[in-house]
Amino acid sequence: MFEVLKGHTGSCQRRTCLKWEINGELSALDRKNLMQLLCQVDKQACIDDVGLDPDVGMGGD
Repeated sequence: MFEVLKGHTGSCQRRTCLKWEINGELSALDRKNLMQLLCQVDKQACIDDVGLDPDVGMGGD
């Protein structure tokens, strides 16, 4: 039905879906990725989120 794009794995994480923990929380990886995207457009969001560097981009680990 759906073809996997050449060079991509079967996982949609970081592209089109989010993973959730059993307790209903967003997975740590998805939360980190979303916060990095948010921080690129809203630096104030990073100030309120302990542990994220507002100057780090998506590939800056």
